Amino acid sequence: PVAMPQAREALGNSVIYAESIGEAVRDADVIFLMTPWNEYKQLSPALLGKCKHRPVIVDCWRILDAAAFKAVADVKVIGRFDPTG
Repeated sequence: PVAMPQAREALGNSVIYAESIGEAVRDADVIFLMTPWNEYKQLSPALLGKCKHRPVIVDCWRILDAAAFKAVADVKVIGRFDPTG
């Protein structure tokens, strides 16, 4: 979300842009969570339940409760957890 203007300038119409997290994951096969932004923390099992197929979520920041998504997605957690932030 933060880099959308720069992405549009650099990539033009060569990619499909999403205006919301729901729009971004609707047809996704794989979802990579590469930053711990609040927008991504709002991803919910209910939202993924509306997807056409079962996505894989790669959570690089451990921001999701993997057990909560078990029914609708395969969550792969990578990276190290640092409780000090």
